[in-house]
Amino acid sequence: KKMGIKASNTAEVYFENVRVPAECVLGEVGGGFKVAMNILNNGRFGMAAALSGTMKGAIAKAVR
Repeated sequence: KKMGIKASNTAEVYFENVRVPAECVLGEVGGGFKVAMNILNNGRFGMAAALSGTMKGAIAKAVR
């Protein structure tokens, strides 16, 4: 079940019985989930920074 921003463009991709040549492997085998979580965390910090600026502007307008 999709959570969060339901209108975001996402998809699930499944691979079965896929062989990747050693010279084509990026990072550690089995380490993709950790990389994905780190990227999501970076996005969360950016989103928080952007939204705090937006809220500051909204509060300033509301006070006027």
